[in-house]
Amino acid sequence: MEKKDDYFKDYYKDLYGTVTQAQTDALTNGSGTAAGRETTRLSFKTLLGSGDAANDFVNKIQTIANVTPFEFGDLTAISKSLLAYHYSADDVLKTLNDIGEAGSALGMLVYNRIAALLQDIPGVQDFSSLTVNGGTANIAIADNQVPVMGTVVIS
Repeated sequence: MEKKDDYFKDYYKDLYGTVTQAQTDALTNGSGTAAGRETTRLSFKTLLGSGDAANDFVNKIQTIANVTPFEFGDLTAISKSLLAYHYSADDVLKTLNDIGEAGSALGMLVYNRIAALLQDIPGVQDFSSLTVNGGTANIAIADNQVPVMGTVVIS
């Protein structure tokens, strides 16, 4: 009977340790995420000129990230670059929306649609070397897949 009690105690001690560590990890990750979001808001406050404009812009980027195949961090990086080149906040948001729609259009990452969107961006002069996943063809996407942006290189 004593062995069963020791086993029971050890089992729940280990379980408690696992749960405690998971909570600690979650709090640490959450704090890191919150700190990253605050840094992002401060960057946009500088670029847009006010905290209210930055909060509104970041919230809109989060909405775009929720409904497109692109991640929040990627969208903020692209936005910072475009704003630094004097694009208006509205133009940046429109561009992000358009590219997001192109990325999720009809289960197909359509190369020509992305190229057409780039052509409409003020300041883009040449995208003849545009590649998507290393190629210049449409990419079929299965029903159980979502296109996700990896690296965007602008030169």
